[in-house]
Amino acid sequence: MSENFNSHIACESTDNDINWVCKVCKDLPNYAGMYLYQREREKNQLKNVKDRCADLILMKYYYALLHLLDKIHELHECPNPENDVPKYADRKCSTPECFVYYRYIYNTYASILMTEKGLNQINLRCDICSVLPYTIFSDLEMIAKNMHSDDMEKTQKLEIEAVIADYYLEAVGFCEQWDECPSGVDWLELIKSVQLLRKYLEKKDRKELQISLNEWNRVRSIDNILNTEIKTTCRDFQTKNIPLCVLEKKTLVYMDFGVYQLYESNEVFHTQLYNYAEMDEIQFVYSPTHMEEVCRMDNSIFEGKRRDNISKICSNCEVLPVRDGCLKILTEPVEVCFDRAKKLQVLNQYAEESECATFEALEEKTCGLLRWDEKEVETHRKEISLLTSTQLFDPKNEMIDNESINRVFYEICGSRFPVEDFKDYCKKERTFSEIREAVRLLFILMNALGYHRNKIEKRTKFTYKAFYPTYDREFYRTIRSGFYDVDHICYASKCNYFVTCDYALSSQAMEIYRYLGCKTNVIYCEKKAPDPSLPLVVLCKKTATP
Repeated sequence: MSENFNSHIACESTDNDINWVCKVCKDLPNYAGMYLYQREREKNQLKNVKDRCADLILMKYYYALLHLLDKIHELHECPNPENDVPKYADRKCSTPECFVYYRYIYNTYASILMTEKGLNQINLRCDICSVLPYTIFSDLEMIAKNMHSDDMEKTQKLEIEAVIADYYLEAVGFCEQWDECPSGVDWLELIKSVQLLRKYLEKKDRKELQISLNEWNRVRSIDNILNTEIKTTCRDFQTKNIPLCVLEKKTLVYMDFGVYQLYESNEVFHTQLYNYAEMDEIQFVYSPTHMEEVCRMDNSIFEGKRRDNISKICSNCEVLPVRDGCLKILTEPVEVCFDRAKKLQVLNQYAEESECATFEALEEKTCGLLRWDEKEVETHRKEISLLTSTQLFDPKNEMIDNESINRVFYEICGSRFPVEDFKDYCKKERTFSEIREAVRLLFILMNALGYHRNKIEKRTKFTYKAFYPTYDREFYRTIRSGFYDVDHICYASKCNYFVTCDYALSSQAMEIYRYLGCKTNVIYCEKKAPDPSLPLVVLCKKTATP
């Protein structure tokens, strides 16, 4: 079993004289001790059942690791004075205090778990498997996004995790019941995390690691979506038709989520928008996507305020797909739509995570496919952003050839058709699914090429909350995904105007509408302006509904 401590780094330039038994003996109790310190600081915050369960899982995990790895002190490589026949008998342990501290932390965990009735529930295989893959994935994510601390590489943290994982897998063997276990997915996550960890330690290629992680994140999210059994029925809807003769007299305006935030925070803009909402000529429209974003606010007070404001501004006028799949303007109480979104919240979360994974790997994949180096990327982005979408996707475009664009469209965006097939696609009536597929593919393509900049940002500032051992998706996930933006663009295609406070989104939406042949106009509202305003006076004139 001791072979694992050196064989896994045979391909490394790491000093082969490192005694990994000593390193694990020193570092593992330090990491476990860090969690105890964090736990003590935040003990008053463990109020709800979810937090207490998460704490117990981590406590059992560290105890199980300390218990399992305690056997390293019996190996020949260990110069521990208590070892009868140490391999390095000619030298005594230079840091006996590490062994003492290991046992101290080990006994501390045992004492706490005994007091909190968790010690008799320890299962070495399951308790380690439930956390280890996610700590590995968390560290790999930080490495791939270059948001790790210098200490991570200096202390060879990934190498230590590889040692621990190898030792664990050899000690417990293959899990025969993983496909029957309620937490069997943890075993699959462990095998994949170890596979990616070994590959990275061998090649040290961050771009390749980023792509591999994103592919796995996407597979994970899709699997979660397929395993989420949530259905809506006709009882979840309370829609009423609006006479066509009424709609024809109105200018329909769709605003994205950020505009409502500006409405709540700026008094001048608040008054202006309220006055527009009172006009008979203008009808503001909301969509299910607004309620999905309200669900993400995770604050009942703010959620209620946002729902009330959307209801007041839009008079419960909503755009959504009906039975034939096409978009239609109807009325439905905001609260009913919100309840439906709340019911689908878990499913939407998985879908957003899948889209995050798609977007985060775009730059690496596109540069690899088109063989752009880092110096060329910014130049290409600036050049193509000077073109309209019809110019960019024109087969005769000389700035970037049509073959390259379609390679990205097929291989990275996942389209089955060439981009030119979507020219004027929405001049004919399309279902919401057809519109969304077209908009999504063009949106991904634009971001892959850096057209009007890639709006997907990545967290680059290190935060202690993401440091080992705590695993929390919040601290390495994409700050923004295009998941909700795509839906806003789609729903707004049924209206005369789409208003957004996001400049990049306004540029991309305008070019998507231009290419698809939609009549929707885009208005960019500068929220950082001293007196932000929405130039809707021109909308008082009669405008034909798309």
